[in-house]
This record gives sequence, structure tokens and C-alpha cells, in this order.
Amino acid sequence: MKLLLSNKRPLATKESRFFDVFECNCASADSLLISTGYVSIDSILYLRRNIENGAISNLDLIIGMQGFDGFTRSQYEASADLAQYLRESGKGVVSISAAFPYHGKIYCFQKHGNPFAAILGSSNLTSVGLKDPLNYEADILLEDQEVVSRLSKFHGELKQKSCKPFYEWKPKSFLETLKIPGAKKLAPKEFFDFWRRRTDCTFTLPLKAEAKSNLNASFGKGRENRNGFVRERPWLEAEIIVPIEITAMPGYPKLSEFKVVTEDGYSFFCKTSGAYSKNFRSKDDLSTLGGWIKDKLVNVGLLKVGSLVTEDILKKFNKELRLIKTENPDVWLLELKEI
Repeated sequence: MKLLLSNKRPLATKESRFFDVFECNCASADSLLISTGYVSIDSILYLRRNIENGAISNLDLIIGMQGFDGFTRSQYEASADLAQYLRESGKGVVSISAAFPYHGKIYCFQKHGNPFAAILGSSNLTSVGLKDPLNYEADILLEDQEVVSRLSKFHGELKQKSCKPFYEWKPKSFLETLKIPGAKKLAPKEFFDFWRRRTDCTFTLPLKAEAKSNLNASFGKGRENRNGFVRERPWLEAEIIVPIEITAMPGYPKLSEFKVVTEDGYSFFCKTSGAYSKNFRSKDDLSTLGGWIKDKLVNVGLLKVGSLVTEDILKKFNKELRLIKTENPDVWLLELKEI
């Protein structure tokens, strides 16, 4: 048995971390069994990418909670695409718990049909990629043959007795919107208090679809380890590269940090940085601003999860980003407006 812990201050540790051990054992396996409560867009894209490049040979995935708690449209479409890819390629299956909410987290590694290791603990398959998870997680790596065989058998029974194939299951509705990292949903009164203090000072920030920047910042270089696993930047990451003709205008927030309040009631912090303050981005996590924009593109059916934003998509979207000054110099308003 081996303890796996997050490495977060003030509780820093020298113990191994979940994803390092997960990827190491996958490299020795020809089949991976996962039963987990929740999946995220990034975790689904991570699995898809590493199945396509051969780092994961075969995947049997059970999603335990979201059939009851709900999916956003983006999460559902990413999961459905993975399920379809696995079926068509013969590389596995995605199932969803339908009999009851399943909150376990078990990762079982097999070779020639024989389980040789398993990870059991608190880590959902939600935080992958180059960023560390927000939560502090604790797991154990098990290598006792009897124990891991029982966990493998449990996975099969769970799938047989409580689950449906994902392609046979359809949600009755979707959660209203993606949970945007770092964003706060404001109460109506607070929202209106901010927006009634708007001024006439407005800057139009054009949306662009360059290959590895702007709305496609997530397609910048990821990281590949010695086992062939690729950890990419989160797909929601984005920033706006603002032309100098706009940043040079009087009143534009130059090299500064400030709160933004969006037209649909979210609040988060943004900053301007770089030469002539050209980089407009969310302060601590590029996925905040990126998630707010990309979720809208997905919900209107223009953008497929995991795909590049193209000029054709933006032309059909027909909106531009507007940054509006308020009476409070530390608060700006943000809206997507028809061109």
C-alpha cells in the first residue's frame, strides 16, 4: 500500500501524487477500469487524447453522480463524444449509474485481464492537465492481488447491475451553465447596483481565433511525460489580445487589476498586462474568462467541446466583447454585444 497526497501548502508533502501514479500504472496496463463520481471537460479530453495516442489502451469508464446531479451541455457533449469514439474504435465503453448515485472513486489497472493495481480514495476524475487540483486529495495505491481482484469484480457488478451504456441515456435537461472557475454568481440586487453605475466610457475588444492564442490559448504546448501521457492546458483557457489602437485610448485600464461584472450576473477579477497592456485576461486562471465565453459558444451550438474556435464560428456568433467603465475605478462591466 502506498499513500498518495496532494502537495499543497501549508500541508506540503513528499508523498507521490495521484496523477503521477495513475499515469505510471496506465503505462503497464492494457486495460483501465474507472468508476468515479464526476468528470470534467478537461478530464474527458485528457482521456480521449491519451487513448488516441496509445498511452491508454482500453477504457471502461463509469460516471456515478452526474446522472442525478446533472451535466452542463458542455460536459454531456464531451462525455457523449468519448463514448462514441470508444464504441466505434473498439477501445472501451462509457457507462452511467442509473440505479443510484455512485460516489466512489476507484481506478483499477489490468494486464491480460488480470488486475495488478488499483487506486482508491478521494480523487474524482475532474482536475487534470497542467494545473494542480483546487482540493487537497488523499488516495492509496493498492497492489495486493486479492484486494485489487475484488475491486475489479466490484466494477463489473456495478456496471452490470446499476448502470446504462452512456449512448442509451439522455438527460432530461442541462444545468444552466458551466461552473466557471474563480467566478461568483451575484445576487440580483448586487448585480443591478453595479450595472446602474455604468458610464459612457466603453472599449470594444474584438474576439479572435488565432491557432494558439486568444480564444485558442489552450492549444499552446502542453507537457508529455516519459510514459507518453500528454497533459494539455485546460480547454477553457482563453485571453483577449487587444490592438494597440484600443489600449492607447484615454481611460483604458493599463497594467492594472480590477473586478468585472458580466451581463449575466457573474463577477471575477481580470487584469491587463504585457506590452502596451495588450493582454486582457482573468487574473488567477485563464479558464475564468475563457469559460465564460466558450460556454456561450457551446450552448448556442456553434462550438464543439475540445475544438478550436474558428473565424467562421465567430462570424456566426456575431458578437464582440465590450468593457464598460463604472463610477468605481476598480469595477468594470463586461458584455457580449451583437456586432
